[in-house]
Amino acid sequence: MAFLINLIGQENLVIFIEHPEQHLHPHGMRFLFSIIQSASTRNQIVITTHDPHFVSSETIEGLPRAWWVGSGSQIRGANRGDLTTKQLAQIQTVFRILGNREAVFARSVILVENESQQLCVLGVAATLGFQLDANGVSVIPVGGETGYPPFFTLLDTLAVPYVCLKDKSWDRRTYPADRFFSFGCELEDYLDKQALSREREAVVMEVGTSKPRVAAELARRLKAVQVPNLFSELLQAALDLATSEPADARPL
Repeated sequence: MAFLINLIGQENLVIFIEHPEQHLHPHGMRFLFSIIQSASTRNQIVITTHDPHFVSSETIEGLPRAWWVGSGSQIRGANRGDLTTKQLAQIQTVFRILGNREAVFARSVILVENESQQLCVLGVAATLGFQLDANGVSVIPVGGETGYPPFFTLLDTLAVPYVCLKDKSWDRRTYPADRFFSFGCELEDYLDKQALSREREAVVMEVGTSKPRVAAELARRLKAVQVPNLFSELLQAALDLATSEPADARPL
């Protein structure tokens, strides 16, 4: 109660809040964040958090990311005025979906085109022994072939390294092959070309035609020797980025 009274009733204070998300359900977190946002117009408020509910595009220019690397603590963020109106709008687009905000906390990100690719990558990662969560690697769908640029803006702003996967091929003049991967066709067609058509059709017969559901179940059933090499290359690239020192970071 004292905390809330100070937020609501005080002015011209510097307030430090550590992990405001603790012991709150999602509705409570959203409500508390709205109170903090209102109080920030009268006070300077500094928050440390591990929860995406307390990440907002409205405060992106005051959102530094800190992490530990071999040379010590590092920090990276956008300074006020660094971002254009278009870039701020792109970040706002990304943050509309709560799950996308996980990228702010990641050591590296795998951007994929849609939910089917996300579920497939997560499934084969477990099969191949890649511990994504243990290494801070997020797999985030961008919502379609044209959905990548807003995520590029966010991740570049915060110096979060990333690799990408989509159906169609990338323009290699702009997107290097070591970070930008593609199937060259739809995921289902790619899997069929990799001699997995029988397995995929069997899954369809059992779980229905929903592409995300089929992708998740097929990935869960595949043995390591059946997983196409593209997936291991993609996952290894993301892991390498997650365990390397971020570019353009500065000492904390």
